[in-house]
Amino acid sequence: MPAFFVVLNKAIENENMNGIHILLFKCCVFRYNGDARFQESPRGDSFRKDEFLLDEKMGRRERKKLQSRRTILEAAISEFSKKGYKETSVADIMSAADLGIGTFYNYFSSKEDLLFSLLGRLGEMIRMALAEARAAERTSLELLEVGARVTAKFLDENRFVMPLFLAASHHMAHGAPPEGHPAAPQGEKPQSSRMTPQIKQVFTEIIREGQAAGEIRSDVPVNLIAEMFHSLYQAAAFSHLDLSFQENIALKTRLLLDGIRKRNEQPDCG
Repeated sequence: MPAFFVVLNKAIENENMNGIHILLFKCCVFRYNGDARFQESPRGDSFRKDEFLLDEKMGRRERKKLQSRRTILEAAISEFSKKGYKETSVADIMSAADLGIGTFYNYFSSKEDLLFSLLGRLGEMIRMALAEARAAERTSLELLEVGARVTAKFLDENRFVMPLFLAASHHMAHGAPPEGHPAAPQGEKPQSSRMTPQIKQVFTEIIREGQAAGEIRSDVPVNLIAEMFHSLYQAAAFSHLDLSFQENIALKTRLLLDGIRKRNEQPDCG
């Protein structure tokens, strides 16, 4: 029986109209906030048991949904890595996940939507790494190094993301998608721009903090420094140096950090 009717029936059985309103309110809280629990059982242990069983059932359902979504994402990573994003179909992903194609659309509207869900992991990885570094009271320069390193590691381990990452860079610089990438509907941002602003914003905030703390040169515009960090990945992607992608990024990051470090006497950038 649906949760709504379980609660409603309990109130009716006890002939408590006020109880109906109270219980319906609690039902709404429980339904739309998975962490909320009924804090009291106004009609005894039998209601408490029904409440617990309902909670457990919903918990299992939600866990199953999360597991299915995770399985699809992991299958997508595997297929994208083997075939590339463009050559991988939804059917390929769902075959690798051992799930029906229809299940895909319970979680994602398109293959591109799935890709940006994967990219959300990068933002989360960066936030977690920075939170740990902040807890250790690292300087803004050290925070920038952490962000650059985590981003490089993610891109290196998920090379299928790189073309999209570079496409986003192109859009930010020129305001239009590069050749081969469809334009967004009028009034909407291109999908490829959804990830990059999040990453650039993280760097921008740290740079502002560093300038305010006197750790980073204030004679160079914040957005210029943030853009330089973002361009590291494009430079490394097309580099012919005998260095791994992550080593390339690490060396370029050190040079950039040394250049923006505030010294006693700053050169005039103008």
